Amino acid sequence: MNRSRIGAAAALLLVIAFVPGGPAGAQEDCGQAPPMEPLTFEAPDVFDTVRAGGEPGIETLPDGTLLYASHASTTLFYRDNMPDADYATPYTGSTYMWRSTDFGDNWRYVGLAETEVGPHAATISGFSDPDFAVDSAGNAYTAGINLANVYVAKSSDSGKTWTGHPFAALGTDREWLAADEPDVVYMNGNSLVQGRRLWKSTDGGITWNFTSGEALPGGGPPSKIHVDKSDGRLYFPDGGGGVAIYPNARQDDYTRIDAELPGGGPHAHGFLNALALDRAGNVYHVGNTGNAIQVSYSTDRGLTWTTQTIHNAAPNTVLWPWITAGADGRVGVSWFQADRPVSSTDSVPASYRVHAAQTLTGHGWTDECGESHPPVYEVAVATPEPFHNGTICSQGTICQVGGTDRRLGDYHTNSVTTDGRMVIAYSDTSLEPESAISKPGFIRQSGGIDFHPDVPTPTTVGAVEATPGGGTLAVSGSASFGGETPVHIAEDMAGDGPVSPDASRDLGVDLTGARVFQPDPDVPELVFEWHVTDLPSPSSLPEAIRYTWPFKVVTPTGEKLYQLQAKYSNLASITLADDPAGHARPPGQFFQLRGNCVANYPMSPGPANCPHIAWLTGSFDQAGKRVRIRLPLNAPYAPDIKPGAALQRNLVINLTITASYQAVVSNADTSDEALWEEERGPYTVPTKDVRLGIAPAGTDPDAVTYGAPAALDADGGFSGDLSTVGLDPGAYAVYVKACFAANCGVATAPFTI
Repeated sequence: MNRSRIGAAAALLLVIAFVPGGPAGAQEDCGQAPPMEPLTFEAPDVFDTVRAGGEPGIETLPDGTLLYASHASTTLFYRDNMPDADYATPYTGSTYMWRSTDFGDNWRYVGLAETEVGPHAATISGFSDPDFAVDSAGNAYTAGINLANVYVAKSSDSGKTWTGHPFAALGTDREWLAADEPDVVYMNGNSLVQGRRLWKSTDGGITWNFTSGEALPGGGPPSKIHVDKSDGRLYFPDGGGGVAIYPNARQDDYTRIDAELPGGGPHAHGFLNALALDRAGNVYHVGNTGNAIQVSYSTDRGLTWTTQTIHNAAPNTVLWPWITAGADGRVGVSWFQADRPVSSTDSVPASYRVHAAQTLTGHGWTDECGESHPPVYEVAVATPEPFHNGTICSQGTICQVGGTDRRLGDYHTNSVTTDGRMVIAYSDTSLEPESAISKPGFIRQSGGIDFHPDVPTPTTVGAVEATPGGGTLAVSGSASFGGETPVHIAEDMAGDGPVSPDASRDLGVDLTGARVFQPDPDVPELVFEWHVTDLPSPSSLPEAIRYTWPFKVVTPTGEKLYQLQAKYSNLASITLADDPAGHARPPGQFFQLRGNCVANYPMSPGPANCPHIAWLTGSFDQAGKRVRIRLPLNAPYAPDIKPGAALQRNLVINLTITASYQAVVSNADTSDEALWEEERGPYTVPTKDVRLGIAPAGTDPDAVTYGAPAALDADGGFSGDLSTVGLDPGAYAVYVKACFAANCGVATAPFTI
């Protein structure tokens, strides 16, 4: 894929339009929305021509592995096309699953113990309604039902092997999963006894509170749940045009906030509602009216929503939309669209294609004049030829009584790969129209936006060599390091929106998130990012507001206090074109590093207590409501800020990272300058590290002790020794773990004693 690197806050050219001889008062050209390449897709792929592919689910794991699961078609078949060997021959009593380690170029069926035979776990029983979830440690979960019970299975090796619990719930229809911290997984479903419920497991799905659980609002089958892993906030689209929010589900407090979607309501031609969260914590909801696809978005973590129609079609032609998201504001949607109006999918035949849309500006964009605009979507047809011709029955098992076509089920899904492409899972009947079942279909984006422009590639370890000799193993190999993914330092746990406005301070500066990361392990630079509920435009009064990040750097020789500051203007303090270190100030930018602080400047109305050190590169992202500052490591003007040093919050005066008003604001009340409710520091500047361990062959890499450090050269090559003294005869493996902060890769090499 020719990947686009267009940022959501791309620079826009401000042009003053003077038309010679034209009318007086010509208007400013304030620029256009960030440009997008056309959205295109590779040819659709039906990758298994034997097994069924109804109601497919697709999930991307942190290491790039794709998982795909489908209904085994026990109840999803077309009676008029029976008998069919594909319906019965591969049947195992469980949902079908495949995995791909090359972004969908090749798929391998997941059976028992890394074989391609049988179910993916020995103890599961459930042929229907597959779903996936991934916790913050990278453990994958899947679930399915058989109308009597719900199974949940877990994998800690990227979906190669699974262990299952067959009775996570009883007598429950249409379960969905969401995962949070390691081994914390949620499940919701429609209990035949309790109604719509939410259950939780804290041991990786082994035990559940299915005898009680929390009641969920709304009616009809429950929809997919989602968890914001930054703080455990849980979202549930209630099926009636609203979203239920559980801010403190991580603490087992299920106090609920109910938010309404403007113009929201149940789907036409479908009853499931889909949500997505981007990496910045913005929330998106997709629905359809029968003749339009609508996306609602929230930038305050689900409290308030804006709804927009992103695609208009002929009446009664669109159904089953699904939504996914990547980096801030980057959203993808897919849906099915008929070639003619369909008053009832159960009885009116049509030809169906997969359509898709994507945007860089999922929660709107702001032009150079400070005016806000709605999101802009690029729409495309993902399957040029119909993937299904005929009717689509959505009445469950009743479909078989009437002999209507039930091969597709009730939904499709999509995801985003780690290399930034949208992928779509759908059910195909066009390849074998006379079959009683559909087959698993897969579509991958070939052109358009990059959903993950800032996410580094995973750390990987190449071939490992282990040479025995004299009670030791000489271990060598090479590693390729990926940068560090964002580390959340603090969150506004309450999500309480802007500060209370008054006549002089209606600026809305409540912060809702902050993070630090180093995108490239070979570029010594940290990126600091603030997320605020509102970001005033450059037309704000000079120095009406500034954003300050006080921190301290801890080294073996002591600690020093620093600040980062971002301002729209800089009239009251440093006005030099060049700073004391000789750095020229970037034109129009006021991002600076201060140091040798005596106390935090935000609480001091007098002279600055943190002298200016250097001008830095930064940006204000109006659409994303973000402030970013890039801080070089190993810089001569701040030698303490280097790999191996720990960055911590500054506790001298302010207890929190703040967005603070400048002292020139009259009668500024400092009581709400500190707006954080929880901090996640300290942050340690990352370094590359390779460690070695020995364990019996087949040991889970997470259970290995990596105690021996390896020497690492500038090109990623490593070498080290391991002692084999005292080991009993048998089959062992050398385990190598290479990390850049939390971005780790593992490889093994077998040996025998």
